[in-house]
This record gives sequence, C-alpha cells and structure tokens, in this order.
Amino acid sequence: LHENGWIELPRGFEDNGRIRIPASCLDTHPEVAVTAVAVECDAASQQGFEWEKLWAEVPIETRLYRDALAGNHKSAAGF
Repeated sequence: LHENGWIELPRGFEDNGRIRIPASCLDTHPEVAVTAVAVECDAASQQGFEWEKLWAEVPIETRLYRDALAGNHKSAAGF
C-alpha cells in the first residue's frame, strides 16, 4: 500500500492462460504489534503466567530411545 492509496500487487505468474496472483488482505483496524519473548518456564511461572499442554504426546521414537537408555529390553511399541 503506497502513501497515495495505490495497492501494489506482489508478483504473480501465468500458466497456460491462467493468471495466478497471491491473495491480499488489507486490515482496516490493525492492532499494535506484540513482541514475543522466550523465557524459561520457571521464570514465566513466577511472573504469574499459566498454560496447559495440548495434545501432550511422546513420539514412539522418543519412547524407544528412552527405553533403550534405561536398559529396558521390552520396547515402548510392545514388540
């Protein structure tokens, strides 16, 4: 979007007569940008932040690796 109000479309491409132009979205009520910061979980907890794990699942490869490190001969896969 230019100062004069003109909209400049990003480059597209043509393929066998079809014209492909990436979609554009103009936000008429933009929000102020928020800065994201990565911190240790303990520090976030002390500041009062809370969260919950969604779909907390351990991949089978990780379970097999952990079992191998622990010396368990029966794998997490059950075979």
